[in-house]
Amino acid sequence: MSQDHDETQNTYDWGGDESHVLPSTARKREAETPRPEAEAGGEAAPTAWEAADDDGPILVSRPEPAPPEPVPPEPMPTARPAPPEPAARRSAARLPRAVPVDNGTKAAAEKVGIVGGKAVGKSYLFQAMVYRTAAGDQSGALTYYLDQGATNLYSWTQSGQERSTTLKDFVRNYEQWERLDQTSILTQRWYRLRLGYRTGIFGQQRSTLDIEFFDGSGEGFFQRPIDDETEPIWRDGYLEARVMVFCLPLWVAFPRSGLSADDLEERDDVLTGFQQVVQNYTDVREKYGRTSPVRTILALTMADDRRTALTKLQDCWVKSFLKSPRTYLRQLRKGRGVARYLDNARRVSEAVRHEFSETRDPMVGRIPSSLEFRGGEPWLIPVSAIEGSRLRHREEGHVDADTWRRLGPPIPVHVELPILVTLCERDNALL
Repeated sequence: MSQDHDETQNTYDWGGDESHVLPSTARKREAETPRPEAEAGGEAAPTAWEAADDDGPILVSRPEPAPPEPVPPEPMPTARPAPPEPAARRSAARLPRAVPVDNGTKAAAEKVGIVGGKAVGKSYLFQAMVYRTAAGDQSGALTYYLDQGATNLYSWTQSGQERSTTLKDFVRNYEQWERLDQTSILTQRWYRLRLGYRTGIFGQQRSTLDIEFFDGSGEGFFQRPIDDETEPIWRDGYLEARVMVFCLPLWVAFPRSGLSADDLEERDDVLTGFQQVVQNYTDVREKYGRTSPVRTILALTMADDRRTALTKLQDCWVKSFLKSPRTYLRQLRKGRGVARYLDNARRVSEAVRHEFSETRDPMVGRIPSSLEFRGGEPWLIPVSAIEGSRLRHREEGHVDADTWRRLGPPIPVHVELPILVTLCERDNALL
């Protein structure tokens, strides 16, 4: 599709002092005065939502020191019992087996699935999620909830044999800008990130969350229509997930004008593949009679890519974070910071929804409604798992190894939000 998207983009008013979602200018630190305790033994109530240094980004531009906390979404209704499932059809194809049960461990209380077609950044998104959750005090908003010693990563080989993956090695590969091996139909593998987190009003209860990622071939599995070979993987991997993350690059949904013929062709291919991924998930739900609500999240990946028309969104949501990520992550360690962060994510999601409603491209405009599976409107979250421009420089050999080491690891932007949304809608994790 080669329609001119220029006039339909940035239709939401991202500018103005009162409408910035994440302005890049910092508020000066207030005078260091004692802060009253929120309650006996509780955390100190902040007098304002300020940056930790003069150059750090702040979350909102509203001047009031303590705006009302956002109301968490209502808990999703309990799923009704599903009808008996037909017996699994055995496949002679050389695909991975359906997800095996952990070695004697109890199933997690919550399950999240990540899906996407070819070249949408889903592998980097999962790598960045693992990196962020394993970062200890640098886990941002997740620091408040995660049990740092209860994070485990598992993987399954093509034969279905389970083995514990060394979390340290997985994180190190991401820090060194190394992508997961390119997948073909013969090298596909399951990953499971199991997170232990605190829940309940006083954080005394414990629960677990599984993030399921099938590192499958975009063309050989995700974009392949459901058939006897692929159906068991879709069924066993994703039907029990109460939260589904669908990946689509931001620039593909909202491209700038003047793209090259190659970029336009790539965009059409990615959009077609995305439609097939959504159709596959829809088909497998219908076949097995699943009517239980599923919360969906559209992860608009590659939000730092210059090919997008939503440059103002990039400025206030991505670039401001990249200017001072450590400051930003420090702000989010406390409960007040988490609530404000989620509030801003809601505002960004609604602004992006407005952009979808104003686009001239019907293939793009219908995306949010196509992701509604009885769980309400999808969250629309722009994320950046890895800085694309720096990655290209590295892969093209423009930077020598010593210089590259000094540049440090990638900086993931907002990749933890899908996990935070899941926790919010499970066991009142944000109360």
